[in-house]
Amino acid sequence: MALSLRRRRDYRPDYQPYIWALLFGLTLGLASVVSPFAGLGLILAAVGIFVTLRKPIVLCFVHIMAVVWLSGMPRDYIIPVFVPNEPVLLLVAGMGFLIIILSNRSGQTPARLVAALAIFIVGTSILPTMLFMLRGFKMGIGDIFGLIAPVQYLVVLWLFANLPKNDDERMEILQVMYLGSTMVSLSAIGQFLNIGFVTSFIFRFYPSIQTETAAEYGRVTSILNAWNSLGNFLMIILLLIILTFPLIKKRWHRYNTIAAGGLGLLAFFLSGSFASIGGLLMAFIVTRYFDRRNLKQTIRLAVIMAVAGIIMAPLITTRLDYQFGGSSSNSVVPQTLSHRFKLWQTLFFPALERNNNWIWGITPNLASSGIFTWGWTENQYLYLLIRSGIISLVAHFIWVIMTMVWLYRKMRRATVGSFTFALTLGAFSLMLTLTLMGMTNEVFTNSGSIDYYWMLLGLTVKVGVNDS
Repeated sequence: MALSLRRRRDYRPDYQPYIWALLFGLTLGLASVVSPFAGLGLILAAVGIFVTLRKPIVLCFVHIMAVVWLSGMPRDYIIPVFVPNEPVLLLVAGMGFLIIILSNRSGQTPARLVAALAIFIVGTSILPTMLFMLRGFKMGIGDIFGLIAPVQYLVVLWLFANLPKNDDERMEILQVMYLGSTMVSLSAIGQFLNIGFVTSFIFRFYPSIQTETAAEYGRVTSILNAWNSLGNFLMIILLLIILTFPLIKKRWHRYNTIAAGGLGLLAFFLSGSFASIGGLLMAFIVTRYFDRRNLKQTIRLAVIMAVAGIIMAPLITTRLDYQFGGSSSNSVVPQTLSHRFKLWQTLFFPALERNNNWIWGITPNLASSGIFTWGWTENQYLYLLIRSGIISLVAHFIWVIMTMVWLYRKMRRATVGSFTFALTLGAFSLMLTLTLMGMTNEVFTNSGSIDYYWMLLGLTVKVGVNDS
């Protein structure tokens, strides 16, 4: 009897869940009084927070879909000041930061990679911003976003490195990346077939010069706003599919990957980006150099590419005629490359030589500056010189070299045929390929495609680490 009384005295009911429920109910009621939409938004936010706390990699899924559907929209078009995927990244990063800190998920990041990223951020963002301010350069919103753009890539890497707790979750993230690429590919195919609601949707929400002229040149831009961005995006996806498909175990994962690969290959040729097609072949050759086991896979890929080439022969012929002038020209230099040479020699090189502009840079935002008659340098390294000078160019190359060394060492330590080996090899070969492709395109600034590469780099940081 005495023991029973003591237990009753020791019992303390937990009122906390009821208090939280009461507070949420009151808040929901007040929000609904203001507007039914506010109440609905609060419910959706609560559901989102609950799902995110239960499965944090949902934040990675949200960011992937934001990149796919929103990164191709112009700045200050749908949302004032921002490209629409940027506010989403801010929200995802805020929630991700809380989850990572509270759950103590943020493990040790390799020192070499940290050093490479620090040099990259300081040299391409922090120092250039300070120097422009010290020089009294009047910066608009576009200039500021152009200078801080590298920081968002660092945030993406950090989220994709720390939110997944094991390789199963990393594979889930890859599958959502593949699903996103399927959406991009379907949009590209619909645009090529001139399906009314698809083309109307693209023209309405993803306007650009290339979107307007795509049909004239027999190319497609999809929802990424530019055909080169589309080509580079699908190059990254197709190489990842080649490397990871043999490791996929779940049936729906295999179906999802096959759909992404098949539709992606078709959209890849429709993009008309010979640079991206050559880039995929080069990256694939690099992967075969380090992994020579799957001769059958190499033969199978060659057959698929050959069949796709035959099917797409009319489009390829049209592109070749455009590039080399058809039968009326004997030029061995592609027309687009000749155009780049002319731009560099007559526009950008002279601008850099004046007043030693190559040291400090000319403008943080080339496209909106109004300084040049052409809004793209068509060269990643010229772009860096014009954007923020030699400091950024040197910092970029140091980052590339240090990151590739880190990837190479991680790859050599991994077991050939493992998930760790596949992701690291993919990141290494794509970094090399993108660096070479940067000679004729601003590949490290293309929205959509470069976001996917930073996601891959983030997944690579802790691949092989499996926490409970």
